[in-house]
Amino acid sequence: MTIASTLEKICQLQPHYSSTNTPEMKERGYLVRTELAGKLRETLPALQKAFDPLFDDLAVDSSDGIGRKTEAPWIRLFSPAMSPNPREGFYMVIHFAANGLATFITVGCGSTVLRGG
Repeated sequence: MTIASTLEKICQLQPHYSSTNTPEMKERGYLVRTELAGKLRETLPALQKAFDPLFDDLAVDSSDGIGRKTEAPWIRLFSPAMSPNPREGFYMVIHFAANGLATFITVGCGSTVLRGG
């Protein structure tokens, strides 16, 4: 599969969202966490050439939910030095519309600040 066909298949599965691990959600999870993340990892050497040497540690992370499935799976391209987790720093993120009609590629900013527990 190509990146484009993988994105398309994920979008096709989005309208079948369930918080449980149905066959459609199992497939979507595989596509998000394994197929698309793997394809993006293959492109990292070429992508790193476009970035300042400061960001020579590009990585890919993804999630479709921990335990229950999330309605909005995501994939992020990030520098571990600049964004050690999705709650900190800046990164590029791919989100999927709940109805499957679009993908959104944006710059994300983790800004979670825990205070007093």
